Amino acid sequence: MQNTLRLSIEGMHCGGCVHRVTAALKSVQGVELGPVEVGSAQLKFNPGQASADEIAAVVNRIGFSARIESALSIVLTHAQEAGVVRQDVDAPDLMQLLGSMCMSATLTPDQSARLLVMIEDGLRPQS
Repeated sequence: MQNTLRLSIEGMHCGGCVHRVTAALKSVQGVELGPVEVGSAQLKFNPGQASADEIAAVVNRIGFSARIESALSIVLTHAQEAGVVRQDVDAPDLMQLLGSMCMSATLTPDQSARLLVMIEDGLRPQS
């Protein structure tokens, strides 16, 4: 099973920075790298081989400041990609709908899908 992780990364300014972060993340066992851009990285990882904190630490060790984005942001991205949530909906809108639900920092696609079912009626794209 793989979890989704999105990192916000401060201190990246150019293609060389992207290359350094990409190489560092590729060195972590169990990581399936997605897009790496100036300021962010997306990936999937096997929690049996690495934790989200360990992955962020790898980026921090090479001189950047990586922050794990909230599960709420990940759910919102999945929902927008699936067409369940309008593109103009942001995290505060989603949080208002979900109320005070406690969420972990990482979600599997299955967990995201279950949450999407819960919010689908409230945020279905307008026709």
